[in-house]
This record gives sequence, structure tokens and C-alpha cells, in this order.
Amino acid sequence: MRPAAVLSPLSLSGRFFQVLLPGVLGLCAAYAALVLNQATYTGVRALSRITFHNGSYQYLPVRVSAVEFALAQRTALGAAGALLLVTGLGLAGQAGRQQWGALAAETRVALAGVRRCLVKLSPAQRWAAGLSLALLTGVRIYFSIVKSYHADEVASYDFFVSRGLLAVSSFYPIPNNHVLPNTLSWLFFRINPNLWFTLRLPVLL
Repeated sequence: MRPAAVLSPLSLSGRFFQVLLPGVLGLCAAYAALVLNQATYTGVRALSRITFHNGSYQYLPVRVSAVEFALAQRTALGAAGALLLVTGLGLAGQAGRQQWGALAAETRVALAGVRRCLVKLSPAQRWAAGLSLALLTGVRIYFSIVKSYHADEVASYDFFVSRGLLAVSSFYPIPNNHVLPNTLSWLFFRINPNLWFTLRLPVLL
């Protein structure tokens, strides 16, 4: 094996992006297709009824017809399929296999470097690191239990997490829909709708 030939960034950079770009776009389209196709038109219309305070103010009425929503579902699904097919064909070719091999080799090198750094630590340093992590984890657990819920957390739970993936991923009527943490909270909400389990446990982990 000749590592220089496998890992050279100059010889394979163009091919790498040729495989990477449709793959990334395909994953984005696949997620959009997941969000849209697991929802119903009734759920879309329900987003208009997300209100604040006493319920007298509607932030962002949703104006989309059933035909337009169905078209969006099919378009996202078709785009995801086409882009992932292009990615699969790219990976199946010689250039794609070379890139996959280069990625695997670079990953092994990186993991070996991490292991070498850990092995160089003295027993005292390892104990200090372990105890520090345990102490920080204990403090974080304590404050996650005793600290009262912030208004932003409650708003995220009420207006987005509890309303489903469509609200979390595609609706922004007020500046409080933090999409990534709310998506993680939605996953936990599906397991247990308890407020602490939904909002605090993902942060703790």
C-alpha cells in the first residue's frame, strides 16, 4: 500500500467533491422528503393555529393548498431519489471507491493519533481527567434538576416540539425555533413527553 497515493489531497480533491456534492444534497432532500411525507395537509393547516400568550394572536398563517403540498411532497421525494442515485453511481465507480478508501485510511490515521495521545497520558493525568468529567457531569445533572424552566424552553416545547417534526423543521413564526436542539428534543418527546425528559435529558447527554 502506498499511503501517499491514497491520501494525496491534490490528486483526488476534484473527484471527492464530485461524489460529496450530490451526496450532501441528496441527504438534505431526503430529510425534506421525510419531514413532508410524514405530515398531512391537516397538520400543515394546524400550524396556523400556533399562538402565543392568551391565544389572541396568530403569528404566521399558512397559505398553501392541498395540491401544492402534495406537489412539494412528490418533488422532495423525487429529488432525493435522483440525487442519491447519482451518489450511488459515483461511489460504485473507480473514483468513488478510491475516495471511500482514502476516507477510511484517513479515519484510521486520525484514530491512531488519538490513541497515541491517550497512551502518553500518565496515570495521574487519566485520573484527573476522569474525576473532572465525573464532577462536571454531576454538577450538570444537579442543575438540570433544580433549575427552573426558562421561558424559551417552555416556548420551544409548546410551540414546536409538541407539535411534531413538521413544526420543528419548517416553521418559524417566532424567533425561538432552534431547529437542531428542538429536533433532538422531538425524538425524546416521541419516547416520553415528560418536560425534563424531552428538554433537559438531550442537553445532559
